[in-house]
Amino acid sequence: DMDKISAHLDDKAPKNAVVVGGGFIGLEMVEALAKRGLNVSVVEKMPHVMALMEAETAGFIETEMKSYGINIHTNAGVTKINADSVELDNGTIIDADMVLLSIGVRPTLQLAKESGLAIGEAGGLLVNEYLQTSDADIYGAGDMVEIEHRVNGKKVRIPLAGPANRQGRIAAENALGGKHAYKGAIGTSVVRVFEAVAGITGLSLKQARSLGINADAVVVHKEAFTSYYPGSEPVTAMLVYDKDNGTILGGQTAGYIGADKRLDVIATATATKQTISDIADIDFAYSPPIGTANDAMNMAAYVAENKMTGYSPSITAAELDDYIKENNPLIVIDVRDVFAFEKSHINGTANVPLELLGPNVSKIPKDKPILVYDETGKKGHQALRTLKSAGITNVVNISGGHTSLQRYATAVGFTTIDINLLPVEEKSLDQEEKETKEQTTTAKEEPKQQEENSTLVVDVRTAGEFMGGAYPGAVNISLDEIMSGYTEGFGTNFDREIIVYCASGARSAYAQQVLRQKGYTNVKNGGGIAMMMSRR
Repeated sequence: DMDKISAHLDDKAPKNAVVVGGGFIGLEMVEALAKRGLNVSVVEKMPHVMALMEAETAGFIETEMKSYGINIHTNAGVTKINADSVELDNGTIIDADMVLLSIGVRPTLQLAKESGLAIGEAGGLLVNEYLQTSDADIYGAGDMVEIEHRVNGKKVRIPLAGPANRQGRIAAENALGGKHAYKGAIGTSVVRVFEAVAGITGLSLKQARSLGINADAVVVHKEAFTSYYPGSEPVTAMLVYDKDNGTILGGQTAGYIGADKRLDVIATATATKQTISDIADIDFAYSPPIGTANDAMNMAAYVAENKMTGYSPSITAAELDDYIKENNPLIVIDVRDVFAFEKSHINGTANVPLELLGPNVSKIPKDKPILVYDETGKKGHQALRTLKSAGITNVVNISGGHTSLQRYATAVGFTTIDINLLPVEEKSLDQEEKETKEQTTTAKEEPKQQEENSTLVVDVRTAGEFMGGAYPGAVNISLDEIMSGYTEGFGTNFDREIIVYCASGARSAYAQQVLRQKGYTNVKNGGGIAMMMSRR
């Protein structure tokens, strides 16, 4: 098939391609065709691509596809394929010079049936734990057989290369007189679409609950390796677990760096029936360019423990609609800074940055349910604990925060809230290297003499944080630069009023101390960005 497709591309030079099916193979073909210069559309019958995954995980992949100009048609089926177009059941007509069907795998069982071999309830060749069919002298392996799912114990077909290879080895060993039992599979699978990676293992939350398991899930977004090290990107980990005993049932990961590593951790934990407490206590490899002192998997386990004990109740983005329907009227508080809030938020939400929540907690009603969220869930947890400490008991945090909300809204949308989607970053396949934009600020220049008596406001966060929004008139001199001895931006007037600030006030407190040691006598800590903005 691949040879024929390649020959067609070379001989016919099509311009528009439609891929029917948004699963693993379909999305790999989407990327391959886009890299051959075609305008590509993908059609998926389910509500989002990668139907096996949670909507917010799929939303991460869909955003990456859109950034490369891929057209996505979900909740739609193909009704007709014409010579130069494809017609969908929602009335859409898509230009198409070529169409690829990637709509699932079905085993060819004719020989097995003619041989009188038993077929299982899932539609595959029935085998026992030693991969013997109903005829003990005939063994089966690969995509055609039914195997046991290691989490729920049910017979399933898992057409994946990894399990198929292991089954082939075990079947051969047993056919030669061995007695090697196959323990089953958990369906671990991962996909890379352009630069984005996402994977799934074990059971999803929906699958677990449909089986009657008292299951729950949490989501964290944490840097794959130390944030101050160049190139760090957030990685997402979702843990699905049994609330009765903490046993890990499965999970999903997503990110540009490190998603596969965390998926393997969840797969190992699922296969060996470890608990969230086991994961919380594992020492994962740490070095600044490789990981963090508390890995994303540690953090996911901590969040799950906090949820299980009731210390920090949370809901996932997928549970938000039901929660709002059951808790109306509801007060929703966005604890991010004003710049993030202005870019995107749940409509009707009150913006109370975390640094200002404590001083204003007396203004929040205690007789209504409170829903809090931040960007990733971390500050949402801190806000929840602040409110609970003040006697407000009915508080819930959104697990994964605004990041998860954005991804879920991208994939399937909400029915009870309105949230404006952030613009999709345009990416180009022609760009072999990412352009590095030189970021310069007036703080790096020698200050003019007449300015040396005016108040200097310095943002000591990183350049990336500064670009996301800063106090008006502030200059950006990061804490690292101050620590390395940079003083040109502060001038020679050592009595000049200098106000330093950061995200929370912690880094600016350290910057204040360093500048005082360098001889600047009038340095004040402005605290966090929210506190600075409140003083305007």
